[in-house]
Amino acid sequence: MNEHAAVAACCTELYGHPLASTLMGLSFHPGGLRLTEKLATLAGVGPDSLVLDAGSGNGVSAVHLAKTHGCAVVGVTLEPQGVQAGRVLAQRSGVAGQVEFLQSDVAKNDLPADHFDVVLMECVLSSIHNKARMVDRLCRSLKPGGRLALSDVTRNGSLPGEWAGPVMSALCLNDALGLDEYARLFENAGLTVEASDQEDLVVSQFIQGVRGALLVAEVAAKLGKLGVDVRHISTAKRILDDVDGLVRGGVLGYGVVVAKKGTLWNLHESSNQPTTGEKNNGAQADSERQTSPHQP
Repeated sequence: MNEHAAVAACCTELYGHPLASTLMGLSFHPGGLRLTEKLATLAGVGPDSLVLDAGSGNGVSAVHLAKTHGCAVVGVTLEPQGVQAGRVLAQRSGVAGQVEFLQSDVAKNDLPADHFDVVLMECVLSSIHNKARMVDRLCRSLKPGGRLALSDVTRNGSLPGEWAGPVMSALCLNDALGLDEYARLFENAGLTVEASDQEDLVVSQFIQGVRGALLVAEVAAKLGKLGVDVRHISTAKRILDDVDGLVRGGVLGYGVVVAKKGTLWNLHESSNQPTTGEKNNGAQADSERQTSPHQP
């Protein structure tokens, strides 16, 4: 199993677990719907917009956008439980006709070109190893004038050596970038950055919420009312304490970046076509990614 497939498998296991929403809240990312709404406003989401929610989790953001802004949304997630949860939520919220959920891997499978008005990525890009390739895929799927809107973990400094591995990557820690690096990644892809804001407070609030949920989960597990090994909860508490220390030390944070695709973006793509050797390497990488068990 290659690195991308290993991280994808961890994402499916972690975020598909019933305990995930208990610990992390319904949105599965710091800032919740408040930050989702900020991204939607900055990206200009409206009733006529077609939005791709790349990494839609359990569908909370996608349904919120459809209900609040009247737009159409396609949510793509690795987790089959997320697809089902999103469809149920859309039905209950009265927006089933506006929202579609698919189980797929946006880092691996092709997207229609010049199709979406907005691509939303919430706490997803940091878990992707080849970020430039991912951003390029998403750029191609945007209409000219469309926007890529990101919220994600930011990192400024080194992490503990024992944190290496797919689990910490799936938790958006190992491969996170600094806010300026995310913005530069978008600019290198030919986008124009319109907003770039640090939102570190939401991480501290997120940690506090998870800490409280872990205490409740620990009591429930000890009473035999939760099918989770208490040792796993103890490990999670230790990791959370380490993360909290890195947040307080300024190493870990959270940020948003919104960038626009210009009408001449295709000229930028043409000027950056890979050489024959690069094409062969890309084809080999694509072939390796086919070993992932998470096919759409």
